[in-house]
Amino acid sequence: TMPPDMTVCINAAPFQLNATPANGKWVGLGVDSTGLFSPATAGPGMKILTYNYGSGACTATKTMKITVVSLPPVMAGPNLKACIIETAVTLNGASPSGGTWTVSPAAVINGNVFNPSASGVNTYTLTYSFTDANNCSNSATTTIIVNQLPTVTATPATYCLAPGLVTLPAASPAGGTWSGTGVTGNQFNPTAAGLGSHTLKYTYTDPVTGCSNSVNIIVTVVNQTAINAGADMSVCVNEPPINLNTGVSPAGGIWSTPSNGLSGFTFTPSQAGVGTHTLTYSIGSGNCLVTDSRIITVKALPTVM
Repeated sequence: TMPPDMTVCINAAPFQLNATPANGKWVGLGVDSTGLFSPATAGPGMKILTYNYGSGACTATKTMKITVVSLPPVMAGPNLKACIIETAVTLNGASPSGGTWTVSPAAVINGNVFNPSASGVNTYTLTYSFTDANNCSNSATTTIIVNQLPTVTATPATYCLAPGLVTLPAASPAGGTWSGTGVTGNQFNPTAAGLGSHTLKYTYTDPVTGCSNSVNIIVTVVNQTAINAGADMSVCVNEPPINLNTGVSPAGGIWSTPSNGLSGFTFTPSQAGVGTHTLTYSIGSGNCLVTDSRIITVKALPTVM
């Protein structure tokens, strides 16, 4: 009496074949003389195994068939990356269809939809398992890396209502893009935006992870400061130093001149020398820089004899 013909998977553990009467000898590919059959040793395909009992003219022989089935070819698809803000990543590319997914370490997965946001920043191993009609199972793995969003910062700024484009404030990481009212490329047009407060967005995409983040800042457009450097004047070359800040508005600016005689906000006629001297008063910076000039004429003393 022989075991029934059977079909086994190639990765099944070796198993014992039992025929009666016992103590005969087995012959065939993948089986040893005691009847221990190893599917992996036999290899895929139908194997005819022979059982011999007795000896000489009293030897009885009978055969059976074992079909060894290769494991189904399984693919898990490409490695993936996702951003922590995402809630659903569909796991495409797995084959054959109809398998099941598991993930390690523990994460949130529903069918073939992986949830990065609920799973957290980490590297996950996804295993796709499939069982065919012969009840043979195989699996393949892929990975999904869930990345944190880049940290994005930018500083609020104030600009004056003046023609021309201005550079937007420093933002980190560099290489992002600005958007909002008055933004042209990565520059800002105060006259296009108009007076008041404007919300601008800076967006940065990490070139390695592909994850994006953004930050909003307030940019304020104000009128330029009215400036008055004071009235022009004429002085004699021997007159005492002049305090240029007298009658100037607003206070706190800086004086400059190509002539001699200027030190801080003090003009000394004798050091400047006879002639006409243009002094420029400046306050503010960037496109809020405003200037005004005053002329001081230094006159020579009369010749007395």
